[in-house]
Amino acid sequence: IFTARQASRGEATFRQVCAACHSISEFRGGRFRLVWVGRTVGDLFETISTLMPEEDPGSLIPEEYSAIISYMLRENGYPAGEENLAGDASTLQDIRIVVGAP
Repeated sequence: IFTARQASRGEATFRQVCAACHSISEFRGGRFRLVWVGRTVGDLFETISTLMPEEDPGSLIPEEYSAIISYMLRENGYPAGEENLAGDASTLQDIRIVVGAP
């Protein structure tokens, strides 16, 4: 549901924007699964795009938020594909986060 290039862009954006307050370890492994498995990628997009960055919520463009989510998915073992993750919460509501990634 995301490309390797998109996840790399998300990593760069995460380092520039998010890393001042967050570590990627907060968004991978058991912590990620506990909060997000069973929910949708749209839920994740909606949460991040309306609440972050904390000092200026919603200030990134949709493609930057979807790239950050792609990075989080990659860090949780979900495989990259051929198409970019959409930058639209309603489109992403159809994509459920499932157990299966390491």
